[in-house]
Amino acid sequence: MVASAVAKSLASGLENVDKLVKLDAANKILKAALPHQSEYIDEYGFKGYHYLLDELEEKLMLALRQTLDGEDLDQESISRSAKIIKMVKEISAQSEAASVQPGG
Repeated sequence: MVASAVAKSLASGLENVDKLVKLDAANKILKAALPHQSEYIDEYGFKGYHYLLDELEEKLMLALRQTLDGEDLDQESISRSAKIIKMVKEISAQSEAASVQPGG
């Protein structure tokens, strides 16, 4: 989605796309979800996200399966999940604040 948003923004003639699309924030969230892929994310950024989709989906499905089966999560998984949720909330709040126009 990030790559698509960047491409559409550039195609529309928008400048400073990096200010509209929070690439650093997306990188941080993806690194939190897949810490062993940090070097890859640093090297390729959003251009390589699509190669990580299967792994991300697999981790999500495993976590959902564990939750539905009532399995206990280890402390590391809980901490990582809390960190990701916090990052997403911060980015959402920043996006909402940026979209609110004064006097509107």
